[in-house]
Parts: sequence; C-alpha cells; structure tokens
Amino acid sequence: MQQFIVVDPTLGTEELQSGESILAYPNPVTNTLNFRSNFPVRTVEVRDNLGRMVKSGSGNYGENGSIELGELPAGVYSLTLRNGEDVARTMVVRE
Repeated sequence: MQQFIVVDPTLGTEELQSGESILAYPNPVTNTLNFRSNFPVRTVEVRDNLGRMVKSGSGNYGENGSIELGELPAGVYSLTLRNGEDVARTMVVRE
C-alpha cells in the first residue's frame, strides 16, 4: 500500500482576506517566515508535527513580524500567534 503526503505549495499573499486572522508567507519557507495578524502579537510558537515546541519568541511584534526558521529541518510546522486574548494558528512548510 502506498502512502502520500500532499502539500499545497501556494505562496501567501500580502493582505489578509476578510475573516482571516493570520497570514504567513512565504509558504513554503526556507529561512525567514513573515507573518501578519489582525491583532497585536505578543508570543510566537512553532511546533513540529509531534506537537513539540521547536522555536518560540516573545515581544511586541505588533500586527506584523517575522521569525527565522532556517535552522529547522524540512517538514510541516504549526505556527501559533498569541496575545492576552487572541490566538491564531496556521500550518507552514519548511523546505
């Protein structure tokens, strides 16, 4: 039996669409992942496909920021942006 993993290689765009709370680009990413949200971001978490936190950052990112992912191995990761009340998640691919 063959197994396949399907990854959508669509690149992010520069604007949030109505109803979206997070935008991560470029996706797939090789080094720097940029993000945009509709709330001020205080913490950024990157988790691998087993749920282990592999990268995090905190500070006053505002609604735009970036995080370096170049040291991570290729794979699919979960990006979580947080502030006091708001949380937004999306999946990113590290090439």
